[in-house]
Amino acid sequence: MAAESESRDGWRWPLLFLWVLYIAVGAFPEDFYYLMRAVGQVTTQRAFVNSHWLVYLVWIFVLSWFVVRRATLLGMPPIDAIGRGLCVLLVALVAFFPVGLGEVLNFFEQIPDPGVRHLFQGFAVIKGMALVLLLAVLVHYCLGARPRAREREH
Repeated sequence: MAAESESRDGWRWPLLFLWVLYIAVGAFPEDFYYLMRAVGQVTTQRAFVNSHWLVYLVWIFVLSWFVVRRATLLGMPPIDAIGRGLCVLLVALVAFFPVGLGEVLNFFEQIPDPGVRHLFQGFAVIKGMALVLLLAVLVHYCLGARPRAREREH
């Protein structure tokens, strides 16, 4: 039993690194999409998908599916697991929304209406908070105490 715990502990930091990378790509799906197209030297005419929205949607659904799957494996009732997955889906919709914050900040001073400026500021803050929340959930999953299905009491 101790060997299993030690081997699992050895994977916690690499797993956390991969999740942080996942969150970073999700935070900027448009930039990631164009970077991968440039690295792969794919032209617009030969691209399988010509939109960064696919990266956005896939990232959201993969993270939500992961939460539902892990909750189900830990013995949670399926309806509760789906509820948690939907909560993560809603947070990820905001956190991974493909808006170029750099572009918003560049044009921020040129917006004449202060109400609209505050709206953009609010969205940037909410998106940042959603990213921090997702990161906190994944850090807790990787580094926190994870109960096993057979150890969980109902």
